[in-house]
Amino acid sequence: MKKADHQLVQRVLDGEVDREEFDRFQQRLREEPELVQLYGGYAVLHHILDEESEGGGFHDFVEQEDGGVGKPLWIAGVAMLLLLAVVAMFRPWDRSAFDDIAVVSFSMDSVWRVEGPSERRANSVKVAPGTKLHLECGRAEAILDPLFTAVFEGPCEAVFVSGDRIHLLRGRGYFARRNPGGLTVETSAITATSEGGAFGVAAQAPGTSELQVEHGDVRVVSKSTGETIVTGAGRTIVAPPDGPFRTTDAAELAFARSVGRFEAALEEPFEPDDWTVGHGSPHVTARRISGTNYAVLAKLPETIPTEASPVMLATMEVAKSPENGFHTEGWAGVSFFRGSEEIVFFGDSFGTRATWSLDTKQSIPVIYPEHDVVGPMKVTLRYDRRSGEVSLHEHGSPLGPAFCRGTLPPGAAFDTIRLGASAGATLDVTGLEIRIGGGR
Repeated sequence: MKKADHQLVQRVLDGEVDREEFDRFQQRLREEPELVQLYGGYAVLHHILDEESEGGGFHDFVEQEDGGVGKPLWIAGVAMLLLLAVVAMFRPWDRSAFDDIAVVSFSMDSVWRVEGPSERRANSVKVAPGTKLHLECGRAEAILDPLFTAVFEGPCEAVFVSGDRIHLLRGRGYFARRNPGGLTVETSAITATSEGGAFGVAAQAPGTSELQVEHGDVRVVSKSTGETIVTGAGRTIVAPPDGPFRTTDAAELAFARSVGRFEAALEEPFEPDDWTVGHGSPHVTARRISGTNYAVLAKLPETIPTEASPVMLATMEVAKSPENGFHTEGWAGVSFFRGSEEIVFFGDSFGTRATWSLDTKQSIPVIYPEHDVVGPMKVTLRYDRRSGEVSLHEHGSPLGPAFCRGTLPPGAAFDTIRLGASAGATLDVTGLEIRIGGGR
């Protein structure tokens, strides 16, 4: 490797690259095994030094002792996933109690769990042969070795059969392998094998499977008829569960090839001048918006979510107010508007039930959780404008399982938000962050 490559790796670990340079570095990792080996050596050394000086793990990767930020957060987040993956692949000591074959990392909006031997580290997990991935929403990227990657889109279920074989039970996945070596993807309808190719698969369980080839040749065998076809780039194969293949020219690749990034549309600290008081006398500072019987509104920098970034995450943290509790017979929470129309609300809805809830308007009753979610806390709304699906989750990222689900009109977007509480109710917001992402 060139001296410049050693310097690049060190700059990545130190967080001294911009977003564009980091994206190029990630792409080179996919294409150059030698760079993966080099990064692996540096990553292991970096991890050892971190453990020895900080007591183990990655807990001080972002925050410095003085409370400052050691590197841009987007670098820290993605670099952490790369470190976890590469350290797991190259670290010959401290082996798990099982033989892991893949490291799986997840997007900010994902909700997931695994069945089988696994070891979770931050927002990633090492898995063994036979481990089953349940991806409720968001994306997951699996690195089976430096040359074989798979990207899943939720909802999806898949089994990691071996280091070069995946069983896609249902959902969507993109699979790519650089030469040398092959990869096999199995669904209920087909078995697809490729040497150094890349393709996407959409599978129903049971039902039709659809395969789209990006590059390379793919050999596809029907499980029901035994029909075999070898197809190349730019072709799509539709495989019904009990009939012959249908082949067509493929449009643009319709599968995600990475977990993607989420960009901030609104985040702390609050800018008091950005908030317009609708009524009442709220207290608005850089770190807190609070009051009783009030409303404050803020224009978003653009109408969101967008077609290019169709998923929105809105995380609100509510503190316990000295005036009264969060749950009252009134309402307190955050609303999203398009123009003057209120489209969705979450928080404590009007009524006697003391729980977080979701109100999708449209003359639909308030959506309550099966089991009450009670008290001031951090809750995230996830909305996908492509499907209209909207849900509430405890915590920020990583998200907890959805406790409320609803539907908005697909394509709905927002240009204004409102924080507020009714007469007799209090809302004390100590954190509010809105992010968009989820594009191809």
